[in-house]
Amino acid sequence: TAEKIETQAQVLASKLKSHGYIYVNLDDYWYLNPRTIVDQYGRWVADPAKFPEGIDGVSRYVHQLGLKFGIYLNPGIPVAAVTRNTPIEGTTYHARDIADTSRYETNFSFGNETQYFIDYQKPGAQAFVNSWASLLARWQVDFLKLDGINAEGIPESQIRANIEAWSRALRQSGRPIYFMVSNSFPITEAKLLRQNANGWRIDNDIECYASCPSLVS
Repeated sequence: TAEKIETQAQVLASKLKSHGYIYVNLDDYWYLNPRTIVDQYGRWVADPAKFPEGIDGVSRYVHQLGLKFGIYLNPGIPVAAVTRNTPIEGTTYHARDIADTSRYETNFSFGNETQYFIDYQKPGAQAFVNSWASLLARWQVDFLKLDGINAEGIPESQIRANIEAWSRALRQSGRPIYFMVSNSFPITEAKLLRQNANGWRIDNDIECYASCPSLVS
């Protein structure tokens, strides 16, 4: 929630900023289900119960503390955008013009039948990603974690296409945004990543999801 992020930002500013820790990064679960809800241009919508002043409201608060603000996305185009055939901002194209409805990208919040692949051979595909990057710039985002890029079953061609499209989009946004891709990239992909991203994950989360052992005092 905005309240939790802002509370953590206060602690970061007062205790850790002087040691070089300046990024407050909002991870997953900030948005409504993209199977059914998108904005007028087919992008995710922040949960108003969690973020009553929107993502830009949280971003403003974080910046007022002298910190930088980051956010989380997954690649692809939402099912709801295709269902509604929303326009792609600044173009004559629509969601159905660029969606590959035979395949789904990875989404950890609402399940993997949430976002279709983008067919980057289609006119309007890059413009859709550009519209996302421009929205992040309007929100004054400083850091993007693009997750699920290298998930199991995603073809190498789509991995490359997503990374390159987002790299181009962020560069045209007019705002310097640190681009971090996730996760589990092998060293063999270092050249692609160095050319297009600022950072990348080399392994899974260090986290216990199920059957977690009890702590022993």
